[in-house]
Amino acid sequence: MQSTDDRAKPSSPPPTDPQLEQRVAQLEQDVIGLRHDLTALSQDVGTLNQTVTALDQRVTNLEAGASQPPDQPPDQPPGGGTPPEDGQDIIADGKTLYELCANGGQVNLPSGMYHGHAYIDQDTQVTGDTTHITAEGMVLPGGKGIFELHAGVLNLTNLSMSDARVPDGNGASVRVDPGASLVMTNCEVYDCQMGILTADGGHIALSGCYFHDSGNNDGLSHEIYVNGSTFEMHDSEVFAGPETTHAVKIRTPNGHITGSHIKGSPSPSNSGAVLDIPDGGVILVEDTIIETSPGTGNSTLVRYGVESSKYGVPGVTLRSVTVTDAFGTGGVLMAGAHAGGAVLTLENCYYTTANPPKFEGWGSIQGQFSPARRVGE
Repeated sequence: MQSTDDRAKPSSPPPTDPQLEQRVAQLEQDVIGLRHDLTALSQDVGTLNQTVTALDQRVTNLEAGASQPPDQPPDQPPGGGTPPEDGQDIIADGKTLYELCANGGQVNLPSGMYHGHAYIDQDTQVTGDTTHITAEGMVLPGGKGIFELHAGVLNLTNLSMSDARVPDGNGASVRVDPGASLVMTNCEVYDCQMGILTADGGHIALSGCYFHDSGNNDGLSHEIYVNGSTFEMHDSEVFAGPETTHAVKIRTPNGHITGSHIKGSPSPSNSGAVLDIPDGGVILVEDTIIETSPGTGNSTLVRYGVESSKYGVPGVTLRSVTVTDAFGTGGVLMAGAHAGGAVLTLENCYYTTANPPKFEGWGSIQGQFSPARRVGE
């Protein structure tokens, strides 16, 4: 009699699935990675706990009357901003320029040379006394300028400012944000990448100021660049340096320059028009000298409407203006492609070179230049 075995025979192993094995291996690696991440997070939490403990101790010290540690930056002004990373000098009352200007109002600066930066977000009057603010060697926060004007009206009087340089090439004595207004009186600006630079600002007014020898040698930097609602310049001098493009570039619907002297860049390659008015508008220049510099590569004295007709193109009025061109050819007053129909009005205007200025692109020209009288004539 044949015996039987009721036990089930062992089953053969399941077939291998290469894709499944690869997926399992990947999951194992993911688990290992997550464990590493958790370890790193635990370390970060520990560091944060230490920081919180240190801050708690600082609060306790301050509540007990202890002074803030000397290596801490000054508090931010109400509107924000960040203090400079380095290079600040104490100016008055044991404070830096940043701290002195933090609350707006009247700020009086003593005589001397200082390193400084200020963040302005409310009406502020800064008055110097043969005071020079330099940004040489400083890392300017926000990559802007010595005075970073975000809101309100900033009045600067009796100051000289220099050496504002930032990575994007737009370091200026004053950088003006949209809507803010700037008034400068008896100020000197030099050796910056841009003298002043405004972006859709409000009213910009300069009186008794001297801008010279700024620029970034890039064909895009100017002694004065104004983009705002109105621009006024009275009794001022603007002498473009060899690294400057335009001496004065204004993008405003209205502009008034009087009693001033504007001289273009001597650069053979970077120089632009002495006075550039790229978007049209109503511009009046009177009792002013406009001239190109020896060595310049550009003999354009005035350029109008070459980029847009944003502010309309009614034209330019020159009243009691004297022009001179270093080439001796008279120079050029040019209306660009967007200035169709623009009117150039000349009243009591003179030229000093052997040849009168040339005109390009104007819809009409009212008046004329006359040769300037020489001594003894």
